Amino acid sequence: MHVWDRDLSFLSNYLQKEHTISRISTH
Repeated sequence: MHVWDRDLSFLSNYLQKEHTISRISTH
């Protein structure tokens, strides 16, 4: 489960970056 936790945090970090990038390019 700890590995899954780490993957989840990595995923959320990645999604946050993607979201920020898309917001920047939209504006």
